[in-house]
Amino acid sequence: MEEINILLIGNNRYFNNNIINELFTNSNIYNAPDIMSGAKIIDLHTPWVVLLFINNIKQNELNYLKELQLSNNTKHIQFLFFAESIEAVKEITSLINNCGTDHVLIPANNSEIELRVHSAFCRSKEILGNIINENKLYYERNFYMQLVESANESIYIVGQTGIPEYVNSNCTKLTGYTEEELLRTPIIDLVHPEDKEFVMKKIAGRISGDTNAYTYHVRLIHKTGYIKWVTQSSVGIQWKGKVGALLFAADITHLKEAELLLQQNEEKYRTVVEYAIEGIYVIQNGYIVFANKAVYDLTGYKPEELIGNSIINYLHDDDKGVILENYKRRLEGEIIPRYHLRIKKKNGDYIIVEINATQFEYNGMPATLNFSTDITERINVEKQLEEQNRELTKLNNTKNKLFSIIAHDLRSPFGSLISFIDIIKNRVLDEDYTELPHLLDYMNQAATSGFNLLENLLEWSRLQTKAIEFKPEYINLKSTVDNIINLYSNKAIEKNIDLFSKIKEEQFIYADENMISTVLRNLINNAIKFTPMNGVVFINYYENEKYSNITVTDTGVGINKQTLEKLFSITENISTAGTDKEKGTGIGLIICNEFVAAHNGNIYIESEVNKGSTFTISLPFNPLYH
Repeated sequence: MEEINILLIGNNRYFNNNIINELFTNSNIYNAPDIMSGAKIIDLHTPWVVLLFINNIKQNELNYLKELQLSNNTKHIQFLFFAESIEAVKEITSLINNCGTDHVLIPANNSEIELRVHSAFCRSKEILGNIINENKLYYERNFYMQLVESANESIYIVGQTGIPEYVNSNCTKLTGYTEEELLRTPIIDLVHPEDKEFVMKKIAGRISGDTNAYTYHVRLIHKTGYIKWVTQSSVGIQWKGKVGALLFAADITHLKEAELLLQQNEEKYRTVVEYAIEGIYVIQNGYIVFANKAVYDLTGYKPEELIGNSIINYLHDDDKGVILENYKRRLEGEIIPRYHLRIKKKNGDYIIVEINATQFEYNGMPATLNFSTDITERINVEKQLEEQNRELTKLNNTKNKLFSIIAHDLRSPFGSLISFIDIIKNRVLDEDYTELPHLLDYMNQAATSGFNLLENLLEWSRLQTKAIEFKPEYINLKSTVDNIINLYSNKAIEKNIDLFSKIKEEQFIYADENMISTVLRNLINNAIKFTPMNGVVFINYYENEKYSNITVTDTGVGINKQTLEKLFSITENISTAGTDKEKGTGIGLIICNEFVAAHNGNIYIESEVNKGSTFTISLPFNPLYH
């Protein structure tokens, strides 16, 4: 027999210590002279069975005995009365409502006493078990109630009449109607006319016994007439003995913020939680103690892989301090706004979730109730939009720059050519040829300026429309540079500029010849343009660990710090006339920068005002060759 705590109140030859000790050798036997003395023993040891002789009970102890039987702490205790007659038993038990009592008529043998005590012990054990289960159900129900009250979703239960039989407070926020108005209004009356047929089919399916879970989007009409979009989920349930539909909806007019639905008992609240759109989990002392199905679907873990493990195990290293700090602040009563975390899935990928958490009591201990929504796609879309906005801004600036050049810079040289042609025509008619050489020089400059501008515009337009195909190969750098020097030699001679190359014979680099030729033409042309009479422009080459470096150095006017910072910006207009009033387009260096970037290279500038500049083109070696 199991160990029993037995209290003997009073003393009688039918249940003295010797008899009880012999019958229950593995039990704890306590003694008290009367009920009031036995109360202290009950408080300390909580016996399962109390044995007392009716003749020993005083009248003033009956009320106290009754209170013991009604107390939550002692109502499992069974009282076994010893009496000389059944009338005495009936009298005493009627006074204490005959609750939790049994009797033995004396004289009685040991077997009967043992049987009665064992029977009383079994009843006591059963009652105590029920009390424990009731407490457990209370905590579980309280847990789900708090889940529902913390939810941001609107929850309602529709019976066979089509009228809500239960709504939570968020339903009033979502619709604008009071709880009383909602409980007497058919749910279909709140639905947008274009969605009514669809919703009616869903409700009819539920009422006919369809228990599948559905999620869909519908429009609701707010009391003010404003139309709201909601994402709605529904599942068939048993409600008050009949088939009904449990529905929960989240306002996605601005953002999809689905949280929990309401229910009135443990089974229904669990259904709400399990079918919630959001992931819901509970953290207690840093460990995951509860998670709904959405959490497992979101992360790919099984329940045994999450429950009982530290939440830290599933966070990105950079986010671990965030959740620990928020948990501490929440315990101190601070309200923490929504925040983002990176969660590691079972497959090793990370997702970004938005967390909305609140402090509550779970199984009598402080805990954190967390609602999580996967916003990885939203964050990625936002990043894509930001990139697209930057690209659109760049394209818009490019368009504005192009129109500006066409409207002004391209018009100017052609206007000059027309004017010079008119002057020459008049001079020929008047047979005045003295100024013709100068006029032809001016025409040549205007035509050259227009040609260079058109050439840059064509290269630029091809670059913007991705029409240029990048074809790197080994090219003879000296030959390429010599051809460009020949192209600009006359211009250098006019300004008495010493233009030469220090590049050695048969120097090869790995690059796209057309692109590098365009870059060098612009840089050498600029160097001549901004170098005064009797200056020097030279081109050189050197190598370092990983790069081929081509330099164009001049003894020109130099570039100030403010202009250097804007030199490659499409939004800045930094076209400057040369030392001989040569005009520029303002896009040459931009083309150079983008062509060099296509090689995964860079352009570096060293310049000092009135002393000159050095432009360095740095191109990576071909990995196959080097």
